[in-house]
Amino acid sequence: MKRIIAWILLLPSAAMAQETSQVSYDYFDFDYFRIDWDAGSTEIDGTGWAGRFSVGIREHVYLGGEYRTWDSDGVADRSTFKRIGIGVHGGLGQRLSIFGEVGFKSLDLDLGTGNVEDDPGYIGAGVRWQVADGYELRLGADFSEAGKGTPAGVGETSVTVGGDIYLTDTAALSVEVNENDDNTTTFMLGLRFYHKKSGDLRQRR
Repeated sequence: MKRIIAWILLLPSAAMAQETSQVSYDYFDFDYFRIDWDAGSTEIDGTGWAGRFSVGIREHVYLGGEYRTWDSDGVADRSTFKRIGIGVHGGLGQRLSIFGEVGFKSLDLDLGTGNVEDDPGYIGAGVRWQVADGYELRLGADFSEAGKGTPAGVGETSVTVGGDIYLTDTAALSVEVNENDDNTTTFMLGLRFYHKKSGDLRQRR
């Protein structure tokens, strides 16, 4: 996994050979997710809701963030996750975009044995590829300052694979799977809205 992380983190250095891209960094989405944490002989599962956004603030610069809240099975209190970051992106052709991001996370986790709180910084990068009109694939990775072995989603490195299936010009079904090196797997399904996109997919076909 660490070789994959290193490769993805180097991608933004190539992004300055930029072209106009169809990939948009102006969106917001609403998601349902399931998180599974395997701690040896103990498994902790949970389900919850998330909201994410990205806003372009310069031609190749964006501000992104998210908020998640979920209940773990057998635990009375809810857990929360927040993220805010700033990123840069560039196109390699019209359908391929590479991005890099830095920022901070805030975690308040309740797993039934007391709260775990942390506010680590992170660095991440990835690639977004519009494989065809109406379909996008994404691959990303991030490295966090949080200590290895910290519970449920706070491990040092993680890899995310996902994509979009467009339902209209501006709305897409978003699917993602995240694998964290503390044995946490998150499955996320939601609706993503690219509110600044214009035109009709049928016209581009």
